[in-house]
Amino acid sequence: MPPEWGKPVTEIFLKLYIKLQCLASSDDGQDMMEYGFLVALIAMLAISGMGQMARGVNHIFHHIYRELDFGGSHQHGWGGGGWSH
Repeated sequence: MPPEWGKPVTEIFLKLYIKLQCLASSDDGQDMMEYGFLVALIAMLAISGMGQMARGVNHIFHHIYRELDFGGSHQHGWGGGGWSH
């Protein structure tokens, strides 16, 4: 069992905070934190872009589906026993 188990959570977070402060005060620590923030920013932008891209792809497939009109039924969905809106 790790030595941290059984200690109050506040004590664990306090030690983590102190270690991060020491790391941030050194030049190497500042560089690592800057890279960490940069990676986090890129990840957030990528995640937000995925939603927009998914909506665009969905719109394209919906447009193709409407243009093909699968049998001229003018229905949404696959008809019959399939899904429909």
